[in-house]
Amino acid sequence: LTCWLAFSIFAATFGCSFIFGYNIAVINTPQVVIQQWINETLIEKNQTWTQSEMDSVWALIVGIFPFGGFIGGMLSGLVADKVGRRNGMLLNNIFAILAVSVMSVTQYTTSYICLIVGRFVIGINCGISSALCPMYLTEISPIKLRGMLGTFNQLVVSIAILLAQIFGLEAVLGSKENWPILFCKKNFCNIIAIPAIFQLCSLPFCPESPKYLIAHGSNMEKVQKDLQKLRQVENVNSEIEAIQYEMNAVTAAPKVLFLDMFRDRILRWALFISIMMMLSQQLSGINAVLFYSTKIFMDGAGLSEANAQFTTLGVGLINVLMTIVSAILIDKAGRRMLQLIGLGGMWISCIALSVSIIYMVFAYIV
Repeated sequence: LTCWLAFSIFAATFGCSFIFGYNIAVINTPQVVIQQWINETLIEKNQTWTQSEMDSVWALIVGIFPFGGFIGGMLSGLVADKVGRRNGMLLNNIFAILAVSVMSVTQYTTSYICLIVGRFVIGINCGISSALCPMYLTEISPIKLRGMLGTFNQLVVSIAILLAQIFGLEAVLGSKENWPILFCKKNFCNIIAIPAIFQLCSLPFCPESPKYLIAHGSNMEKVQKDLQKLRQVENVNSEIEAIQYEMNAVTAAPKVLFLDMFRDRILRWALFISIMMMLSQQLSGINAVLFYSTKIFMDGAGLSEANAQFTTLGVGLINVLMTIVSAILIDKAGRRMLQLIGLGGMWISCIALSVSIIYMVFAYIV
């Protein structure tokens, strides 16, 4: 692991993965405080909402972020192919800065609409970066370290989730006076803008993906210099030849149409595995936990607001620790084995959760 490779990984993950993870969890812990602020702004405008209306608006504030992520994800392939992985991440910071600018006027305009619009825009940013950053990490990493370094994206996401949960505590930034700092500018302090500005200043010094450069016919001298910079060795010819061989194989392969994925047995099986891998993560309920765990622990488990927030921190801490374990074991145990272990753990957790809910409902009825 060379200094330039480490610096490039840090510049990419801090400016992309950190913003992604932070915005997943930042809305969770200070939910009660933000809802109180919305109610106060409504009272000032001689308006009142029922609890159902408040829940609907809160669901919109939370749900608009993944909707923006969906749009960003749809754009990510086009961005990666047209401008490159590194330049795509740089341009993507436009959305981050725009989101910060919109959310910065939330408190001054006393309008929750700015928070909704800002989270939609930052969702687009995160949708693009969640595709470009792992792609960039994989393509600049040497083969023997590719598995471990590829997990750094998720590791930084997990760390950002935990930090967002900590910052959201009332004793830190989740108070009535300080919660705007979590989302927008207050006294020139902004948590979301710091990673974006850092990436804008640091990533231009990092090499572009060698695979992208070769695929788009860049000067081979530039490819060689970038690889030498990343590997800190003079002779990188064998790696360049390996990339060229891979590119030639892709070019020579017959073009696959969309319907071919369903007609061809091999492609159909690969498609099935890909879909199941994604579903196993998304249908595990992790996003609901990260978005609503404080509310779940308060209403479902009967915890106080403070205890629910600290329990949420426990979830975030376990998330970080298990990501570290995965990073250490991924090249030793293999991807498939770790996936099976994770699925087994989720199966046990779902059974325990179901039993707990049944017991809670039965106790309530009795």
